[in-house]
Amino acid sequence: MRKNIVLFVSWLLCAAVASGQARQGGYWNAGTCLETFRPFPPPAGFMPTQIDVDGDGRMDGILSVTQDDVPILWLDDDADMTQDAIEGDYVNDCLLIDRNKDGQYDFVVKWADLDGDGKADLQLVAEYPFSPTEDVWPEGLYMIVLDTDHDGIFNYIDWSRMRVESWRHYGISGFYPDYCGQSLFLKMHTATNRIGDLRKNWENPFLFYDPDGDGCSEMAVRLLDSPPAMKDKSLPNRQEFFQLTGKIDWVSIAVDLDNDAARGNEFDFDFTLGFSGKGLDYTDQVHALANMRGLPAADKFFPDPRIRQLTELLYPDHSSARNLIFRRGEW
Repeated sequence: MRKNIVLFVSWLLCAAVASGQARQGGYWNAGTCLETFRPFPPPAGFMPTQIDVDGDGRMDGILSVTQDDVPILWLDDDADMTQDAIEGDYVNDCLLIDRNKDGQYDFVVKWADLDGDGKADLQLVAEYPFSPTEDVWPEGLYMIVLDTDHDGIFNYIDWSRMRVESWRHYGISGFYPDYCGQSLFLKMHTATNRIGDLRKNWENPFLFYDPDGDGCSEMAVRLLDSPPAMKDKSLPNRQEFFQLTGKIDWVSIAVDLDNDAARGNEFDFDFTLGFSGKGLDYTDQVHALANMRGLPAADKFFPDPRIRQLTELLYPDHSSARNLIFRRGEW
């Protein structure tokens, strides 16, 4: 009986500490609608192992498992890991997951603080199929979310299935990811090691505009760089499908003309303009990236280490997209 009481009191103390950490903003998603959606901690009694990845005498990685024994690896990409850390941070660190337990990490999440304010501005997610496949969709995923409105909301990851579910929503259109307000993402439904130039993307980008600052988007602009084999299925080389062209050849502009979008009816667009044709070249739309490069010695853990070597992305942004569409585009 005494033992049970001690265990119960210990549990209460742990719960109180965890609750206090959440209230103090200890996790990146505290205070947001994604508050409960964070990676699962290891099983009770399991102690993660800190490792020295590059052999310099400083611990810069954490080997751990989820509650159902899925292997994970945290990489300390900003050299701020403490001696008692059991997980990485959500500022500049990187998380790798071996979902099918075959010894190869097939799910990667990388956070980056681009402006040096101590908060992540970018979240990159890369999913890889469990086995080689020639299927184009939906095997794999390459998605980058940029927190342009600084609300701390990125993508929605279903941690129970360890998959990105960026199209999940509640109500009519209250999407779990940051598809409302002033935000943007870049995305392609394939693994990064099947893409030629990772600075480019297929949805490149999907822009959401919130000119009145009410948290809902009054306009959404979707720009596509369509790989050649998407247009011509007869191309013999399936790998060619993933070579981006550097040209936007398809655009849609959706507008909430009467500005009546509101919580519970977030996407109330009244008309859409569509454009297709020769399009426009966007390779001069360069956006520098900071804090993406981690330890070179850790590249061996990645199916495609190029995602850690990105120094820039190429895409039209909120300020340039409309002028490029209407003045540069050939439609």
